[in-house]
Amino acid sequence: MDIHLRSKAINLDAFDKATKFQKFYWKLCDGIQDISPRWLRLAYKRIWHFWYEEISTRINPRQKWLTNVIPRRFSDKTQLTLTVLYAMIIHFVEEEKCFETVNWADSWDGGAEFALKLKEVYDWAKEGRVAFEKRIEEAYPKNLKFEFKPLYNPDGTKTKYLSMKRVGEHANKTFEELYGEVNRLEMELQAKDSEYLTWIVQNRQFLWT
Repeated sequence: MDIHLRSKAINLDAFDKATKFQKFYWKLCDGIQDISPRWLRLAYKRIWHFWYEEISTRINPRQKWLTNVIPRRFSDKTQLTLTVLYAMIIHFVEEEKCFETVNWADSWDGGAEFALKLKEVYDWAKEGRVAFEKRIEEAYPKNLKFEFKPLYNPDGTKTKYLSMKRVGEHANKTFEELYGEVNRLEMELQAKDSEYLTWIVQNRQFLWT
């Protein structure tokens, strides 16, 4: 619930938790507007709007949390999609504290289900995906060894090319034996990402507190 002072709309919970000085300041601004001529009120609003939109937001960007997670180096859109959407979920849970400020079960009929899925996506974005990528890394075959030999022309002269042959314990293994688990895990990772990213986009209207 919001209370509407003439200076701004203030959430009732925020007003109750405000300090005495903040309450005094808000009421003072409201009182000044009562006795101020219209041209002065308009001038104040324009100055305040210019300060907030053009100066304050440059000094203290409101989405700095997001720009901090976007790498300065080049990054493909495929990776940026993951980075940005997962960062939004993490910020929503940790900074906006959505589970502490919103009673999802009482918000609407599907609120409880939404909260469970949100927690699932958050856990994946925060730690689950990193742990899964580690599983993929560990699934790669270890101690791969190769033997390189020069290639020769029909006349017996050496070319600038080399032949590569796998040797050692993995010499006779098939590609499926070596990389089958890696491929399976990578497909599972892609499927999970697609599921969670699609869910974020489809439920974006609920990502506010």
